[in-house]
Amino acid sequence: MGERASCSTDKPNWLSHTLVRPGGDRVDTVYLWNVADPIAARAAAPPLMGPLRPGVHSPAFSADGYTLAGGSQDGRRFPWDTPEPA
Repeated sequence: MGERASCSTDKPNWLSHTLVRPGGDRVDTVYLWNVADPIAARAAAPPLMGPLRPGVHSPAFSADGYTLAGGSQDGRRFPWDTPEPA
């Protein structure tokens, strides 16, 4: 077996256990969940709100982990600075 790749030490450590969920009750909001313990998932940070309507699609973290970006159905894109964990 090969060696397991490790995450860069420059990335925020908590991102390795973070699930990103767009939408929900607010279409312009992205929720970050700590899923280190899947049975007891909890909010990882305050919700991120932006000007993307009619909703946030395809959220993705930047390579360094300090920016989260999403797009909307009308083709706009919006970046958020990755918050500190809650």
